[in-house]
Amino acid sequence: MRNSQHIYTTGFGQSPASRQRGVTLIDAMIGLVIFSVGLLALASLQTISKHSNFEAIQRSYAAEMAYDLFERIRMNSSNATIRAEYVNAYKTINSEITATDCTTTQCDNQQLASWDLENWRQSLIGSSEQKGATNVGGLINPVACLETTAVADPPGGVEATLTIVWQGQTALPDTHAANTCGAGNYDGTPGDNAYRRILVMTTYINE
Repeated sequence: MRNSQHIYTTGFGQSPASRQRGVTLIDAMIGLVIFSVGLLALASLQTISKHSNFEAIQRSYAAEMAYDLFERIRMNSSNATIRAEYVNAYKTINSEITATDCTTTQCDNQQLASWDLENWRQSLIGSSEQKGATNVGGLINPVACLETTAVADPPGGVEATLTIVWQGQTALPDTHAANTCGAGNYDGTPGDNAYRRILVMTTYINE
């Protein structure tokens, strides 16, 4: 009589141990995919956080510069002519303002106005801190527009409105379409001002 040997297998010809090893490998691959997606999401969140932080720093600096210019005008606002000196010079700040150095010369009010404006412009663009030939200590590609409106009481007083605009890092809807300061310099597509960031501050200045 011949002996018969029977070999029992499970599944598709695989032993339970082999099937267990296959399941473990699949689990590990799924876990790796989930982990990779999580890392990508974390990196994206970090990038967004950096952009938001930088935008906040730029806006805070713009507000600081607005207060600074208002105080300069108040300290030197002896009459309407001097105030007009500030306003006329700051229809735009795209070019250097010729000014007498009031740290070495006794300046009159009009000379001081020009000196104030040029120093303020240098601070706004951050010329004191450079990387190569690029200013990195101030706002990105800023433009400032200053306007004044006379008030009846008291005589000689004005309402001063300062608009500071600069370039943001991401495109956003333009919420100040009626404000033309710097319009067209920060477009994503023509006319959308998508990269224009804007700060508008108004104060009262008397003689």
